[in-house]
Amino acid sequence: MRWNEIVVRPADQSEFNLAGDVAVAAFSRLRPLLPEGNWPVMAKGIHFTTAEDSVGRLFVAVLGGEILGSVRYTGPGHGGHIIYPDSFAYIRAVAVSQAYARCGVGRKLTQACIDAALEDRAEAVGLHVAVANEAARNLYGKMGFEPYRDAPDYFGIPYTAYAIRFRESE
Repeated sequence: MRWNEIVVRPADQSEFNLAGDVAVAAFSRLRPLLPEGNWPVMAKGIHFTTAEDSVGRLFVAVLGGEILGSVRYTGPGHGGHIIYPDSFAYIRAVAVSQAYARCGVGRKLTQACIDAALEDRAEAVGLHVAVANEAARNLYGKMGFEPYRDAPDYFGIPYTAYAIRFRESE
């Protein structure tokens, strides 16, 4: 795989369901950490966030027509989120096919969201990640994200919120 051949772009509506399937498969790595019975609920939520949610934009990473991963980006002015104020952009469901994990796809998807947040003149861009997902937390730290606040548990596992601040609140 050639890094420079991976294209991150807004998803076409026709790609939403496939991106949702890729995301569910990617998040299945968390399944062993979930309390009994929570995986079907989490899988449905991940697929909804990726494929059906009308809040924000879905970006996909593509190589030769294959969807390698996706991310849902929501710009500032979203009306508020349980974790992020209205002045923040936020990132949800960064997902990379297991076949392409640790190949830079997650970095490219996350960078596309950082670029969108800057273009949207957000105060900051935030994301939340499972505490147990050490690889993702390390990546986000290398990209400049810093701990922002505790996040609620999702599906029975602890999460932490991170943010990159572009400017102080007004």
